[in-house]
Amino acid sequence: MNDSCSSTLLLLSLVVACASGCSAAAGFGFGRTVSNDQTGVVEPTEQIQPNAIADSQATESTEPIAAANTTAAEQPVTPVSATDSATSTSATLASLKTTSATKRPAMMILPSSGDLDAVLAEADGNVLLDFYADWCGPCRKQSEILHELESTAAEHNTLIVKIDVDEHKQIAREMQVSSLPTLVMVKDGEIVKRESGITRKGELVHWMR
Repeated sequence: MNDSCSSTLLLLSLVVACASGCSAAAGFGFGRTVSNDQTGVVEPTEQIQPNAIADSQATESTEPIAAANTTAAEQPVTPVSATDSATSTSATLASLKTTSATKRPAMMILPSSGDLDAVLAEADGNVLLDFYADWCGPCRKQSEILHELESTAAEHNTLIVKIDVDEHKQIAREMQVSSLPTLVMVKDGEIVKRESGITRKGELVHWMR
């Protein structure tokens, strides 16, 4: 009985001793790891502050957004003025009007190779034919009267065509010219007036109306 108790007590002592040593060793080992080994430990200064993201977002949102077409927007746009357009249009119309108002001379001499029929066909008004010759005295007097009426002929849209009978004998025969000077008024392709000898200014003005 005594021997059994002694053995039991000895065994319990050994168990307690081992348990105490392991606890101390474990405590020493854990304490050393926590106090000396800093691997994986986040320092306070390295920790992400809760307001850092909010501050970053606030800074980005306050920065102005640059327009992609800033260069194009900064270029001034020249407005189109209605007045300028109207002035340009008026100038164009005035130019056309001036061109259309520019008419052929009120008097011409039919060239030696000229075609009287073509002149009559192209005329847009009255045509006064003056049959003359350089050697004819009354023809020169009639020519002076016709020159004085050039502006009046232009006003009444009348073209005076001087025809030298020596160069246009065929035309003189076709128009039955037998004496000089002879004046023939043609309107719309038809002979409406005919006079041989000197025809006065007043009568010619009446012809042109």
